[in-house]
Amino acid sequence: MTSISTNKRLEQIKGHIIGSSTHREHLIHHRHPDDVVIVSAVRTPICRAGKGGFKDMYPEDLLAVILKAAAERAKIDPKIVNDIQTGNVLQELGGIKVGRAAMFTAGFPYTTTYGVLNRQCSSGLQACNYIANAIRAGEIDVGIGAGVESMTHDYSSKSMPSRISATIKAGPGAADCFVPMGMTSENVASDFGITREDQDRFSVESHEKALRAQEQGLFNAEIVPVKVQQKVTTKDEHGQDKQIVQEILLSKDEGPRAGSTVDKLAKLKPVFKKDGSTTAGNASQVSDGAAAVVLMRRSKAHELGCTILARWCGARVVGCPPRIMGIGPAVAIPAVLKDVGLHADDVDIYEINEAFASQALYCVRTLGLKSERVNPKGGAIALGHPLGMTGARQMATLISHLHHTNQKIGVISMCYGIGGVSNFPWGALSTVERLLTDMYAFLSLVGCVGYGSRDRKRARSGLVTDTGEQSLDHFATITCLTSKPNHEEALRILRKVATMVRPIMKAHSWKTQILAEFYPKNLLGMNTNRGWKIQLCLRHHDDVSRFLPWEDILGTMLHELAHNIRGPHDAQFYKAMNDLNDEYDKIIASGYTGVGFDATGQRLGGRGLGGAAHGSREAAILAAERRRRLNEMMLPVGGRKLGGNAGSSRDPTSKGFWEKWHSPGELAALAAEQRVKDQLWCGSAETDSGEPSTQGVPTETQVEPENRKIVNGTLESAVSEASRSLSVKAAEAAKRRLASDSNRDTGESSKRVKHHPISTDTNTSTSTSTSNHAQSTAPQPSRTASAVAATPTTILATEWSEWSCPACTLVNKPLALQCDCCLTERPLL
Repeated sequence: MTSISTNKRLEQIKGHIIGSSTHREHLIHHRHPDDVVIVSAVRTPICRAGKGGFKDMYPEDLLAVILKAAAERAKIDPKIVNDIQTGNVLQELGGIKVGRAAMFTAGFPYTTTYGVLNRQCSSGLQACNYIANAIRAGEIDVGIGAGVESMTHDYSSKSMPSRISATIKAGPGAADCFVPMGMTSENVASDFGITREDQDRFSVESHEKALRAQEQGLFNAEIVPVKVQQKVTTKDEHGQDKQIVQEILLSKDEGPRAGSTVDKLAKLKPVFKKDGSTTAGNASQVSDGAAAVVLMRRSKAHELGCTILARWCGARVVGCPPRIMGIGPAVAIPAVLKDVGLHADDVDIYEINEAFASQALYCVRTLGLKSERVNPKGGAIALGHPLGMTGARQMATLISHLHHTNQKIGVISMCYGIGGVSNFPWGALSTVERLLTDMYAFLSLVGCVGYGSRDRKRARSGLVTDTGEQSLDHFATITCLTSKPNHEEALRILRKVATMVRPIMKAHSWKTQILAEFYPKNLLGMNTNRGWKIQLCLRHHDDVSRFLPWEDILGTMLHELAHNIRGPHDAQFYKAMNDLNDEYDKIIASGYTGVGFDATGQRLGGRGLGGAAHGSREAAILAAERRRRLNEMMLPVGGRKLGGNAGSSRDPTSKGFWEKWHSPGELAALAAEQRVKDQLWCGSAETDSGEPSTQGVPTETQVEPENRKIVNGTLESAVSEASRSLSVKAAEAAKRRLASDSNRDTGESSKRVKHHPISTDTNTSTSTSTSNHAQSTAPQPSRTASAVAATPTTILATEWSEWSCPACTLVNKPLALQCDCCLTERPLL
């Protein structure tokens, strides 16, 4: 390492003595066996996130494809690769576990090591730098620097840190580190006089360059076609829509737009600032893709007979102010040119990442570069910017263009975290380190891209999300699936849910960090870590474009909030859920409509809300009052199902009430079935410890294990028998049974018993009729025990308190002798 550094310094001194032009020629023709060279640089097509060609592919799928292609293009055996480093920004754990698996899928052995790194937008180029430095240090001979990002799958609030140290936030310069990335673009434009028209013109030129390159086939050398399985909607023989899966070969970037003009872009509204100049048209696109670069020692390349494409000369990291991070290339490029003794005019091609037109245009002007020498095949505004991929993609794009034009030296520059230089066959690399953390920079984009203008206005800082100020007290982040259709409506529904349950959240002092939409095929909701994150399914499972009824979505939200109190779907949980539903009904009956939804007043522009909103509000109040009155009636009720629907009507005058009336055993079977359904459609209980929550209502007294074992055994046999005989009974028979049950003598069962023997007899229980067995869903009083002879089982007595029905799990009042739901007698414990 010492000799290399000395030689490099001697080259620099020689360049100062003999002049830049002569030093350029010397740099080009100089070769050394320990040079780090590039023998392969390839990438996938870049597809739009959410709706593009890679929407059904995972990032590890893309990574496996590009790693295999990179080794094949270099004509090397994967076994000789010592290390693979992958740049990734958004994927969970950087994708290190699935990345290792993807490496195996691509044909690399376990002896090849694997790692990931995150230097935000520069991650892909930093991965190449890592491999180059390892080769220079003599640690390895062959390595791959790669980059991958699926913003379709990972571009969401889950990648944003939710908790920040108060000490750090109060520190010097901390505020600038939390400035949204889009606002840094606005800062560059305002500080340095970059006009909106200039930015739009730069964007149009980027698209025109990319389209020309596509027409001339200039991307063919760097792009590896990818086969994907896509779901396509077509018509069957009856003219009905049906989905089929077909294989498509993708070989073209989806980003470049034909017909883009300055006049069209001028009609777009600013995204980050009301009077700003950064729009969706002059900023980089949110995309999916992967790229990989094979690097090795020059002597190793000669040994293997590999074709050398370029030489890697070094790296340098420079800092710049976070609030104007986009100026980074203008700082880094002069620094590295000075290191190698070159002038800006000595460089043939500059690849400057177009995160925003404002910063890219500033760098071009500051460096005095000619536009034809900057991004000759277009940049990220036209092609797209998959965060972890872009640095490695620029390597592939630059090297292929240098080959095509027979030029020698190129520069790669990334405003976010890195600015770089690479060349054919020799080059230099400079890096710029931006202190702004990308996780916060992209928080604004998460809340803005693809949303309506009202939502964009709300995302004004990295700590204020698209939910707006009103919901930050109880919901820190609200996010929808932007890859699904009608995502603006989904966001509106989530915001309305948050607003309607706000009084409940406030009353219980609950705070939810993330309220998010999800779309699994087998769940309606999930509560993670006692309300830290709540996910709701808003769409029909068989039609993603249709939303579920509002009352079902709200009911699911109340169901998931009940998990803040109790995790498992047991008696305590259903009691908590019923209490929350009653609490919500009272809130609605009081006239609450939610701030910003169906509220009285005037719309923007002076127009009234109209009668529809008021009519809906009045109907909701009347419905809540009706439910409150019915709750006071001493009639059985089945509770509320997941999704908000009532299990059975409380109103005996309602249509079908008596026809749906079942025996106690049948009701127990129905209740058990409902619990199973709740457990299937709710993903919360399985991740919960089941321990009582300190922020909820007090839990009931725990029953001794021996008592619970007996109750569960009786319940299991009763429910099993009742389920087999479950059917709709005639109304008159149901009325007679109800009258008989109401006149039942409960005198003996009201006594407190210390030790109560329960006996079982096989012959007796076998001869018991189905109807009698269905009514015996709980241990019977002592008169039943005396009728049979068997070994007695002792049940210990407990204090009078709220008790859980062994049949339907309803929590009943302390002095209740029968279950208020299914009329099952209270077990004598």
